[in-house]
Amino acid sequence: MSGVTIKWNAAELRNLERQVKGRGHDAVPPHTSIEH
Repeated sequence: MSGVTIKWNAAELRNLERQVKGRGHDAVPPHTSIEH
């Protein structure tokens, strides 16, 4: 079970990084980056 949680945490961290990158780009709205 611990391995599954670690994988989930890694996926969430990647999503958070994508959201931060999307926010950093003013030209690209955040919702589009999430869809990508």
